[in-house]
Amino acid sequence: KKQFISNSKQDKKLVNNFIDHLSSLQSLGIIDSWYCTELKGGEDWDLTIKEKLNEADIVCFMISPKFMSTPYIHKYEVKHTFRRYEKGEDVKIIPIVLDYVDWSRTYSFQSESGEEIVWSLNKFTALPFTQKEIKEFENENKAWYLVVQSIKTVIEEDINSEKDEDEIVRKFPPNIK
Repeated sequence: KKQFISNSKQDKKLVNNFIDHLSSLQSLGIIDSWYCTELKGGEDWDLTIKEKLNEADIVCFMISPKFMSTPYIHKYEVKHTFRRYEKGEDVKIIPIVLDYVDWSRTYSFQSESGEEIVWSLNKFTALPFTQKEIKEFENENKAWYLVVQSIKTVIEEDINSEKDEDEIVRKFPPNIK
């Protein structure tokens, strides 16, 4: 699966920790992740981001105060992903809460039929579970382990992140439960 990581550049340290933990899934060939630090000099950054977002099977939104204050993320990345989801494309939306912030913002857009649609990221099951922020874990590695195992379960069981958290947890191996 192709994964797009939507994040504020100011959260680079946390996102790099996430990438490190995803390496187990990448080495198994389960996932191929991309985020904006992989842009190359001279590339049309806007076009590349849009191409990668269109190719993504999974979009992880790295929720933080910095994420919530980045206009490009909201104007394009979140709205575009919601449009894809609304059209029935097979894209999974996974919010990952890095730090405390109100992320209940709503996004309005028109469906293909012209109907106004209103969505919010908090409609989708957030990781880590119980909406405990990554920064709240005494051991951040444990938080990332839970996030990566949850993503692995979502992929292997083809669970939609809009469904109840219990469905994802039920599919966990006993050592993770």
